[in-house]
Amino acid sequence: MTKPPGRPRRPTGVKPKELTPAFIFACGKIMCTQEEIGDLCGLSQPQVCARIHGDPELEEAYRRGQATAKQSLRRIQFKNALAGNVVAGIWLSKQHLGMSDKQETHETHDLNVNVQYIARWGGNPGELPAAAEPDAFDDPDASNDPDDPDTIDGELAPEDDA
Repeated sequence: MTKPPGRPRRPTGVKPKELTPAFIFACGKIMCTQEEIGDLCGLSQPQVCARIHGDPELEEAYRRGQATAKQSLRRIQFKNALAGNVVAGIWLSKQHLGMSDKQETHETHDLNVNVQYIARWGGNPGELPAAAEPDAFDDPDASNDPDDPDTIDGELAPEDDA
């Protein structure tokens, strides 16, 4: 019979390591996760979690251990930043002083073609008759002068079929 996959079981008769406040503090001090603590003492992560959160003394030891680790890391980061490590200085400034990298981007889109086309034709481009050519409206020789006798209100006058 094959062994099911998953966490290896501890040998029969071996007691799990006792979770003492000193052990939990030491694990927290090196930022061990509860799963890693379980691996060290032969318990599953849910069992470790239940024991730590079920005992205020263990919970406080775990919290203090992690706080000690964070203080140690912060101390090292400040030493590095003060010694001239630019990356450490920038990171600390972003985290604790609210600084950030600001990148400004400007986008422009040329919508002149559609605007001119709609303004000259006076309608929706989707409703344009099949025979009409949009490029004809961009003809520089076409007159849009309202004083021109061949235009009515800036549009070409219809031709008579006489």
